[in-house]
This record gives sequence, structure tokens and C-alpha cells, in this order.
Amino acid sequence: MRYHAESCGYIRAVLLLFYDLLLQLIYLSFFLGPEQQQQQQQQQQQQQQQKQQEQQQEQQQQQQQQQQQQQQQRGLGFRYHAESGGYIRAVLLLFYDLLLQLIYPSFFLGPEQQQQEQQQQQQQQQQEQQQQQQQQQQQHSSTRRNNMRYSSSNSSSSKSSNGISSSSSSSSSCCCCC
Repeated sequence: MRYHAESCGYIRAVLLLFYDLLLQLIYLSFFLGPEQQQQQQQQQQQQQQQKQQEQQQEQQQQQQQQQQQQQQQRGLGFRYHAESGGYIRAVLLLFYDLLLQLIYPSFFLGPEQQQQEQQQQQQQQQQEQQQQQQQQQQQHSSTRRNNMRYSSSNSSSSKSSNGISSSSSSSSSCCCCC
């Protein structure tokens, strides 16, 4: 039942092809039950979905590669060479790079990546604030200790000569409100 067009001619090959197609249709419709037909349809749909997913993944990879190449080209092309183009050109290129960095997350990144970047920025800000608070607390504690030491250094002296007693006390205090 193969299509040997050389030996039997083109008409016989075409007839055998139609015969095979009819057998396949009859087999699917009569000999298979409805459950098996559904299973075969589901398998075909799954295969089609897998192919579509693979195509989408390939397209996404290609887009990511293109974006990375564009970024690399921009990064290589716009460095701050003040020697060749002068200081004005360097400053303009610096502002251009900053604008690209600001525009890039809003247009080219997805919402998940934007959220991740925002979270990272918030964490960095929180860490900086905590470091500043710790430094301020350390400064306050050191100034308080110094003030306590300075105020506690009071000197008092008493002298007695020939039954006459004289006492002198000198105290120095500093009040710093922090």
C-alpha cells in the first residue's frame, strides 16, 4: 500500500493515497470509542500547545539577547571620554546615560522586574537609614559620656594654718543639651 509512482503510475499512487486517508478516517470514527477520540484530540492539542510554548520561549530569548546587545552597544558607545570630545560632550553623554537608565526600567522591564528593583531600592534606603541612626546614636552616647566626665571633675581643697581654716572649692561644669 505504498505510493510507488514509478512502477504503477501516478493515477494508482493518487488512488492509494486517498484509500489510506479514507481508512484512517474510518478507523478514527468507527473503531475508536468517544473516549479514545477525546484522548487523541487532547494529545494533539497538548502537542500544539507545547510547540507554541517552545516558539514563544525562543522568541523571548531572542528578544532578551537583542536587548542585551543593544545595552552593551550603548554602554560601549557612550562612555565619558573627556579627552577626545571635551568636557561639554562628556557632561552631555553622562546626562544621556542617566536618562537611559531612568527610561529603561519603565519601558523595557516587566512589572515583576520593576517591583524587584523597587524592593531593592527600598531595602538599600532602609539600610542607609539604619546606618545613619546608628551613627547618630553612637555620637549622642559619646558626647554624653564626655559631658559626664567633664562635669564630674570638680576640685575642692581645704587648708588649715595656725588654727585658721580656709577652704576653697572650684567647680567647672558644662551643660550641653543634645
